[in-house]
Amino acid sequence: MSRVGTALKAQAVEEYRCLIISPSDVEDLRGEVRSAIEKWNETIGQTNGKRIGVLRWETCAPDASAPGQEIINRDRVADAQLAVAVFWTRLGNPTGEYLSGSREEIERVLANGGRVLIYLCQRPLPHDVDTDELERVRAFIEDLQARVLYQVVRSGDELRERLPLDLTQVLATGTSQPKPNTRVRRSRNTKAQKSQQRSLPGGRSTLITGVVVLLMILATMARCVYLDHRYPQAKTSAAAATRMPAR
Repeated sequence: MSRVGTALKAQAVEEYRCLIISPSDVEDLRGEVRSAIEKWNETIGQTNGKRIGVLRWETCAPDASAPGQEIINRDRVADAQLAVAVFWTRLGNPTGEYLSGSREEIERVLANGGRVLIYLCQRPLPHDVDTDELERVRAFIEDLQARVLYQVVRSGDELRERLPLDLTQVLATGTSQPKPNTRVRRSRNTKAQKSQQRSLPGGRSTLITGVVVLLMILATMARCVYLDHRYPQAKTSAAAATRMPAR
């Protein structure tokens, strides 16, 4: 094996754990989120020594000792540094504390200092859509916009293409953020700090971040092409070294 291949294989991989959050009306989009994260791992993540592990409620072990949401909170939400939430027409079923399990999971990730990306799907609505529930979804997202990265998508394909770019931006700016209701000492930089916490689009900080992300993506693509051309075995070795065992 070449020295480059050995170095890639031995490279320490920085792993992030990402929770997929959604109500039951977007099961197909959950699959698109998984596909987008896998694509990110195989391209940008692999080249930069980073990997995103997926956390899903479906993989929780059966446990009759507690309500289902408590088990999800304990076994999945508590481990999440990132969360990707997708909504369409439903907010979800209420829990003991929140209007829905999705809302509870988002609030817990934020409270733990994690970053949350929310996508509202605006594909055609079903003929029997509950308009009251639809308004609750929109009001819920509006309430959270200042604390998350928020985007609108119109299809699963658009979500799959958009998400890797947003993940790159989030990881480029760090996964931690101030917890809700945490007081911050006032200073001359207060306005700038608040601007950086807001979702896309908006502000000079967003433009700078976008340029940084674009440069990272271009550098990643160039490096991938170079390694594939000059060291065809290196990519295979790196993938084998970073792949997690199946749950």
